[in-house]
Amino acid sequence: MGIVKKGPATGWSGKVGNQVYSQHPDRETTVTEPPTPTDLPPTVDQLRVRQVTTICGKYLSPLKDFVKVGAHAKGKPKGQTPYNVMLSGVRANAIKGEYPNQYLDYSKLRITQGTMSPPTLAIARLTDQGFAFEWNPDNVTDDDHYTDQVMVMAYFPELRIARYKTCCAERHKGEYLLLLAGIKKGYTAEIYIGFITDERDRISDSVYLGQLIW
Repeated sequence: MGIVKKGPATGWSGKVGNQVYSQHPDRETTVTEPPTPTDLPPTVDQLRVRQVTTICGKYLSPLKDFVKVGAHAKGKPKGQTPYNVMLSGVRANAIKGEYPNQYLDYSKLRITQGTMSPPTLAIARLTDQGFAFEWNPDNVTDDDHYTDQVMVMAYFPELRIARYKTCCAERHKGEYLLLLAGIKKGYTAEIYIGFITDERDRISDSVYLGQLIW
């Protein structure tokens, strides 16, 4: 994949010959070419990459809106799209096992990555309405602010859906209830929490809070 810096294709999406141009939300334009057809059987390395691509695609599919916020701050300085930032993080940190038994280790996932101080003493517990998050509201350094926003996520692997908020309670509140109305009960959720500035220009690494059954 290449990045179009200037020219008539900048800001345009479509196909010209065998080249596909894509305009991304961050205004970056990329160009790709389809792979050359071959009659050779795929190698183990190719099969491994394909399996990883499938695993990552299934995980990220329900997180499109979250990714735009959660990975924007890290990707922007490097000219990377939020999706590519998140995809790289998943591949580097959370894919475990060997082909054909590769899998996603949810405890290693970082749904946000950044330089802010992450939540401390954070927990999540089950309530009748959803998952109640709590964290230390006094964990503030010189680079943090009491108005920093909390980001929370409950990801349901079996259902392939996620319930999340990218802007909910402020840091100083110390608690937030993520409502789960409409989600089938009896399924396990992977739970995460992180901080982001009110201006969306800085973000923390996320903290994995374990599993809860809804």
